Amino acid sequence: MRLAITSMLWFLAQALTTLVDAKEVDIRVLQQDVHRDSDHDINSSMLDEYFQSVLLLLAQANAQRRDGLQSDSAEDVGFPSAIKALDELANSWIHARTTVGLYHVYELDDPLAAPLVTALSTQVPTRQQEASKYLRILMTAVRNLTGEDGHVHDGSSTARESGGVGMVPEHSYPLLRRTTVARLTQLWLLHLRHQDTPLSQSEYGSGSKLSNWVATARRDVDRVLLMLFWLHRAGMRSRIALEFLHISKAAGTSMCHLAEVSGCHAQDFSMGRTCLMRDFDDQPRWINGTHHWKLIAPAAEPWGAHPYAFLLYGVPRLPNRKRTCSARLGMLEKHRLNFFANEYTIYNNLTAYIEPEENDDDDEGGGLRGVGVVGTVNAPPLPPSPPVPRPPPAPPQSVIFEETAARYASYVSQLVGADSGRRARYKSAGGSSSRSRSLKSAGSSRGESRSRTLRSGSSVKGGSRSRRVSAVIGGAALCPFFANVVVLRDPAERFMSHLKFIAQTYGTKYKWPGIAQAFAPGRNSSDWWRAFIPPLFDNYMLRTLAGEAAFAMSHEALGAGAESYMQLAKAMLAQYDVLLVLEVNETLHRRAVHFGLAWRHLLTEFQLRNASSLLKKLNEMKIFGAQLAALLPDESVLAELKPAAVRYDNQLYSYGTLLAGLDDVVWRSAELTLGEPMPGFHDGSVSGCGYIPRRERPPGPPGKTRDTAPQTQQQQQQDLSG
Repeated sequence: MRLAITSMLWFLAQALTTLVDAKEVDIRVLQQDVHRDSDHDINSSMLDEYFQSVLLLLAQANAQRRDGLQSDSAEDVGFPSAIKALDELANSWIHARTTVGLYHVYELDDPLAAPLVTALSTQVPTRQQEASKYLRILMTAVRNLTGEDGHVHDGSSTARESGGVGMVPEHSYPLLRRTTVARLTQLWLLHLRHQDTPLSQSEYGSGSKLSNWVATARRDVDRVLLMLFWLHRAGMRSRIALEFLHISKAAGTSMCHLAEVSGCHAQDFSMGRTCLMRDFDDQPRWINGTHHWKLIAPAAEPWGAHPYAFLLYGVPRLPNRKRTCSARLGMLEKHRLNFFANEYTIYNNLTAYIEPEENDDDDEGGGLRGVGVVGTVNAPPLPPSPPVPRPPPAPPQSVIFEETAARYASYVSQLVGADSGRRARYKSAGGSSSRSRSLKSAGSSRGESRSRTLRSGSSVKGGSRSRRVSAVIGGAALCPFFANVVVLRDPAERFMSHLKFIAQTYGTKYKWPGIAQAFAPGRNSSDWWRAFIPPLFDNYMLRTLAGEAAFAMSHEALGAGAESYMQLAKAMLAQYDVLLVLEVNETLHRRAVHFGLAWRHLLTEFQLRNASSLLKKLNEMKIFGAQLAALLPDESVLAELKPAAVRYDNQLYSYGTLLAGLDDVVWRSAELTLGEPMPGFHDGSVSGCGYIPRRERPPGPPGKTRDTAPQTQQQQQQDLSG
């Protein structure tokens, strides 16, 4: 009896303990919910500041408009004009494939993204009840990409299970992220602004206090922003490597060293290579070699070697290099690298050039073999250019490069002429195209099959429509295996820095006064300078973002198709995972680096540039500013050249600044809620290249150094000779 009573008392005690524990758990959960809601309340109170900054950037990016949008302050932005501009912006991204003519916009091809694409294709309703439904649809579509519970579970595997729930995404969806923020800005303008927001509500608002629905909707908007960040973080962590598009003279050396201190693995961090891969042939093409050898080299005696590295304007990526996404992926995986720079242009397999006399047997060419003599559009073989007399200093490889550049220029002219008459079929954005579950296979099998379809002129069945397409534009794409980052610099500042750097290079490579005499005939001639450095004097950023064929175009050809190439460049820029703008304040820059890349250090900590060593050498040579001016255009000629040189680049820069501003809305929401981009970020316990996982490199053979060792002069010459 006593034993039974004791047992009963013990069970009662256990039950009471369980009830107390359950109550404590419920209290903790309730406290967490309250804390989470308070976080969203704090964040939602900042929404007005977030979206007002977007409006100001929108006005700056549309400075040419005359519909009341242009303004120096968010308060003065015209309400209807802002709604219209945001709608145009969102539609330009969602319908990039049909409006621009792109064959590959990988995040729009994802079947899981189709509901979000459909939702974003619709303008935000002006009626509150319909807007409430629109926001719920938007939240559901974003949650569909992030996972069942709205959280993405980070990981490095890109395997996606059927059903789309609880998976690691293959993208960070930058285009859809920015489109979503643009639509949320519209929603805020129409329905969610505080009473004291200094913007006229026009005919869409009543000016009354916030209703319960508005307060709830503002919290929901912040939840969407946080889900967009989780999606970005998980998508970045699923990538193999980070590709940095280095627009020359835009902090490329500093970015390379920043990647090094951030734990990235690149082939070469040295000043001479600046994170370029030797086998990728992404070095910059600046100077017209023919102009150099005919007009400068005969009158100037070099101290040593000629500046071969810069004399490659018009020379395409060589066929025996890794110039396709699949070939590059294999090279990076082989050497366990997760970061590289590209100082040339974006990719375009449809304009890839194969020399008539070459027979490329490289199986890693990613579908370039057996596509005809010149690239994938089956243009007729081009005869070699007639020999041109050259001065004795020109070495054999420079002659080959000049002839290749001449043939490629002719090939590009044929492409532009053929584009106007070519037709192809492709699916519209958000269609039900069959898609491999792995982007690795998508980039090879699906991409190559689509290229074959376009070349043969056959149609793709199911939901497709016919329209004129351009190989120069349609084939442009970013590699889906890699995360992509680009740094933007004010075009006028970049232009002058680039011009002075070339002058300093010639000033140190050649003996004086011979080099000054070589430049003297061109100081007062705008045509001389355009022929000498074609891309520098004709919108360098546009050429970089529009692809290899556009980069090699003449001044006249680029100008004739400028509207189409600008649409292409904007569409490419909108697909970059992270955009860094040098001129923004340090707070915005810090958020972009920390939450965009998960790098602890900032670009502002590095002030590295080859120009500093060049200036030091010029001072040792007793060559100062007045003498160096002999290697620059006359002031009147420069005043004539400069506006045209940055005309389109200025628009792209403003556009890129707007994109970075849309990203900052997401970064700010994540910073307020999470405090850090990844657990362990602030204490330095995170390993890897930021979000990009560390890929352990195998030990090198005994007695041999790794590939990251600086190149010798002989190796550099081999790189240039191909």
